[in-house]
Amino acid sequence: MPGRSGVNVLIGSGSFWVAMQAHARALVALLLAIGLLPLSQTLAQAPQAQPNDASANSEAYQQAVDESLREHQLGNYAEAFAAMRRAHKLSPSARTHRGLAFAAFELRDYPLAIHHMRAALGDWRKPLTPTMRGEMEAVLARALGYVDRVWVTLEPSTATLLLDGRPPPAPDTEGALLLAMGERTLSAQLKGYRPVERSIKVLGGGSHEMQLKLEPVVAPQVAASGATARATAQDTGANAQTLWGIVTLVAAGTFAVGAGIAVGVREVTANKYNDAECTAEMPSDYCRSKEDTVETAETLAIVGGVTAAAVGVTGAVLLLTASDGGAEVRAAIGPGSVALSGRF
Repeated sequence: MPGRSGVNVLIGSGSFWVAMQAHARALVALLLAIGLLPLSQTLAQAPQAQPNDASANSEAYQQAVDESLREHQLGNYAEAFAAMRRAHKLSPSARTHRGLAFAAFELRDYPLAIHHMRAALGDWRKPLTPTMRGEMEAVLARALGYVDRVWVTLEPSTATLLLDGRPPPAPDTEGALLLAMGERTLSAQLKGYRPVERSIKVLGGGSHEMQLKLEPVVAPQVAASGATARATAQDTGANAQTLWGIVTLVAAGTFAVGAGIAVGVREVTANKYNDAECTAEMPSDYCRSKEDTVETAETLAIVGGVTAAAVGVTGAVLLLTASDGGAEVRAAIGPGSVALSGRF
């Protein structure tokens, strides 16, 4: 029958292809056996590959998360925060920020809680579900009511800012510091400047602006320099005064010598005047000249003596007051008491 003969033809053709496929599979198996023999020897001799530590990290991460959740349920928020921080280091994401935020909120560290809340809302690694986001935004609004925002201006701007004696947390996106409620102290310090500090009472929900201006520590140095300059000037004045005192004493000695010479001339002349037996009743030219000489010598002796005394006193005063930076000296010198005054 044509139909059957057609089927027989098809069956015969199918048998042929089945036989060909069997031979092909046998050939491929032979080739694989030959080719895999050296490969198996190479794999046997090669060192074992290092195990992937991703699974180990994943296990440690899950253990830390579970521990944090348990501690949080028990009310051990510090322990919950520490465990979640370990998980965050292994695999940071919005979820770990969320766990850290809730633990910090319960610890009443509202600035830290706000930091992690904002990070959780902006992190797209394991992002928060819409329900989680709504919950996080509600808690964030509460936390913002428990802090004050403070904008601090430093002058100089290179000064170091401290909050309660420690470096402050990073400011928010608007440059404001978030301060927890209570008495807080903001201080600034910089080498070469006087430190400055300001106290602020944080009640929550407030905003403040504060300027911390440091004054340079140069006034004492300037004062010391001025004192040194004055001391130098005083030393210079004292040295000059000492010199003038010595010169004045030498001048006094010169006047004294002149007075002594005048006295000697007067005595010699008076003796000669007496030897000549000059009398007032019988004056002569010789006697008159001797009288003039005696009178002149007496005048010079008196003037020289008085001048020597006055100049000597002035010199002594200059020397005695040289260490005191000078003193006012007044003296009357010469005939007619000529006044001499001045500060040396």
